[in-house]
Parts: sequence; structure tokens; C-alpha cells
Amino acid sequence: MATTEEMDTTEEMDTAEEWLFAHLGVALTSIHVDQILPVTVPVTSDDEYELLCSYSWTSQDRPTAYVPGEPSRYIPQPVPMNLIQDESFFYIDQDANKNPQYPFEVVFRATKVMKPDFKFDDIDIIIDRKTLRKLLLFCQGTFRQDWRIDLYLVRNTLVVERHEKDTIETLDNTKPTGYAHNFERAITMPPTGMRNSIGHHRVLRYDLGGLNCAVRSEVDAAYCNSTNMSATVGQGGPQQPVIGGLDDTYARLAIIPHGIAIPHEQAAEIRCGRHGGSPLGVILPQHWFGRTRHLIRGFHEKGEFSHIKVENVNNELKQWEKTEKNQASLRKVAGVLGQLRDVVKNSETRSCVVILERDEFEELQIFTTIDCVSPLPEDLIGEF
Repeated sequence: MATTEEMDTTEEMDTAEEWLFAHLGVALTSIHVDQILPVTVPVTSDDEYELLCSYSWTSQDRPTAYVPGEPSRYIPQPVPMNLIQDESFFYIDQDANKNPQYPFEVVFRATKVMKPDFKFDDIDIIIDRKTLRKLLLFCQGTFRQDWRIDLYLVRNTLVVERHEKDTIETLDNTKPTGYAHNFERAITMPPTGMRNSIGHHRVLRYDLGGLNCAVRSEVDAAYCNSTNMSATVGQGGPQQPVIGGLDDTYARLAIIPHGIAIPHEQAAEIRCGRHGGSPLGVILPQHWFGRTRHLIRGFHEKGEFSHIKVENVNNELKQWEKTEKNQASLRKVAGVLGQLRDVVKNSETRSCVVILERDEFEELQIFTTIDCVSPLPEDLIGEF
């Protein structure tokens, strides 16, 4: 879909699709899945990763994050265990919900606390794990949803923002909701001093097919014992905000040093499903992009949990990435990221929008943006 026609985003658009096509400029180009140039180097998890930062959002009205924060701890529970279906709401994109103008701002503020001397100028891509997972599905030809991401080039770094229709979803009893959130609450407990935390996120730097990437992901829990933790900044009670104090009327985001930085080797994902549910191969990409070795799964029938299984999937991850089909898709993911960065680099505003329509699921459509916007506050641009 390579055209230069201006796109009308107001009159002829279905209301349900407004979020998908909002604030577009002109169509620049498109990338068909068959046009992706895969990288020629192996894409593996063998190289070491580096934890750049971690943080926990709090339930305060003002966007506030504890740094390094802490995930909830996994607490084994006896089975059988009966749970009701999920209600209330859950976050689709917690970072964008808390800070819609600058979803990645918290990453830079938290890194400033944990690694004061770190600069982002040698980072090629800043991206969320969920975006990588969806790009993988696109490269596999199995992604059939309306989808949008917003791209910004800061110096030579491509910032890839999620752009969801909604950042939260309300659950009620009008339709089946599953048990995932209630199961997670039943088998985890927040550490002392973290009772008002509502989500723990981590950012890892690692190589992806020759691209130096900073990848953000949410961690469900820590699978650990109390003697195997590293105390770092903010141990003890919450300290004064290092940015966004009460006298700072211009800063919307408050960063408070508080928590214990756990080794990433203790990070765990929590899943639940019926017996004979999702095969492990469907789950592994999330673990691979997040470098998460622990998987905690609960198995149930209509909310009666009969078995909870804790697995170290490190060996399965190694096998998964070596499979010919998966390796080919991973090389395509790295390749398409490089192609997208080149498109943004050559655009007038150095910012673009990528759209995938469910009816044209084999083609990424790339548009310019109407306005030249920055993904970060001005004071953070100097971190590159």
C-alpha cells in the first residue's frame, strides 16, 4: 500500500477504528511479510543480558513509581483450591495508562536512579516485550488483529511505543472472564512495604540479531527464597521523590527510591488454564523475549484448581530458538525492526505510525505523523 494520498481520519472512518487511524499523515510505504529482509546472524539468547532498571507502579492517583520496586513473591498454596471468575478491571498497557504522553519516561527516570552513568546513545531499539511478540506473530503469518505502534527516532535510537485501543479493560459477569487474575492474587503476596504496588516492570538490554535492544516487560512474581536477594537502592521505607516532589508542579511523574532489586533469574510468569490447555510452545515466546526462566502454571476445571506446577523452562527456551521455523521468524523480527528504523530515519518528522489491519494481516502499512512529537520530555533527550 505505497501511496501518497492523505488519509481522512474523521468522516469515512468507522468509529470503532478511529483509534487505529488517528492523527495519520501520508502513507509512506508498506512492508509485506515476504519483503522482510531477515538478518543473517543467528538470533539467540546466549549473550548475556543487562538489567537497566526495574520499577513498580503504585495505586496513588498521581503517577508514582517505586525504583527498583519489587514483584510479588510466589507463595505455594495447597490444592484443590476454588476460585471465582475475574471481576473488576485489569491493565492492558499499564505504562500508557499511568503516563499516556510519555509511556517510556519512567524507564529513563528509573535507569537514572539505578545506573546514573548509563547513556542510551548506543541503544538501537527501545521496545516492549508485547510488541516483539506481536511482531513475531506477524513474521509467522499468524497475527490477525487490528494493531498499531508509534515509532520515534531520538538521535539514532528507535523508540517503539504501543498504541492500544484501551489501556484498561473492565471485567464483569456478562461474559466469561477466566481466572487468571484471581489465580495470580491467590498464589502471590507483595513484599513488606509494597502493598500499594500494582505492577512490576523490568528493562533488559540484550542483543537481538545485531541490534542492541532495551526491552521492557512486566513480571508477575519472584520465585525465590528470602536469602537470595540483592539489596540495592531504596532498601527500607520509601524515601523522598528524586523527581516530581510535592513542590515540583511541572513534573507529573514521581519516582521514589524504594524496594529491593531481585536478580532477574528469579523472575516468573504465571499462567492458568484448563487441563490440556495452551501447549508450552505457545507460551515460550513471552519467556524468550523477557528472558524469564520460571513458569508457574495452575490447572483447573471451572475454577477448581487441582494442580500447580512450577517449571524452569530455560532448556525449553534454548530448544525453541534453535528450531528452524522459530529461528527464521526471529531473524525476520530483527530484520523488520531494522527496516522500520530506516524508514523513520528518512521521514521528515522522524516519527511514523505502523498499522496492521486484520484483513490485510500480511502487510505493515507505514504512515507519517501529522505533528512532530517527542516520545520523551526535553530534559531526557540528553540521555542519548
